[in-house]
Amino acid sequence: MLKTTPSPAPVPVIDSDLDDADATSETPGSGALDRDAFFNQAPSPWQEIRQLEYGGDHTFATLIQNAVLTAPPPQHAALEKRLLAVLADRRTTMAAQDFICRMLAIIGSESCVDALMPLLVDEKMSHYARLALERIPGKKVDAALWSAVPRLTGAALEGLLGTIAVRKTTRSVPEK
Repeated sequence: MLKTTPSPAPVPVIDSDLDDADATSETPGSGALDRDAFFNQAPSPWQEIRQLEYGGDHTFATLIQNAVLTAPPPQHAALEKRLLAVLADRRTTMAAQDFICRMLAIIGSESCVDALMPLLVDEKMSHYARLALERIPGKKVDAALWSAVPRLTGAALEGLLGTIAVRKTTRSVPEK
């Protein structure tokens, strides 16, 4: 029986793979110039993510998620800033806010606290904000979690107390 080795998949050509001679020799309507025009017209994932809906197209969410998951630590602050800008936009859907909080749980820092506080005390969004805050180290996060205790009730309060327990903060009774 003969064994055949599958041929390698073709490598996609990226503009940076082209040398300057190839890019400048193209005429409008063909090759590199068309690719540039196409990519320049492509929607920005940072704009499109604001419209994310549950059960909808997650293409842009996947692009951002891949950027977050593969970014080296020196790039986390810049990504965090972009995520927070999307979160601050009043047009951002609940599904997008959920997604952004999940990304902040991965790369967020204490600088997220001020942006997440309004969500933390919102009955519908508290869970998502807690997802992010639970994983972010720091005393500022602990203080924010404790400050939200008197402002929540029911399931949101139970979830918040669970987050505080998971973080093992040393404070046992919220200040009044």
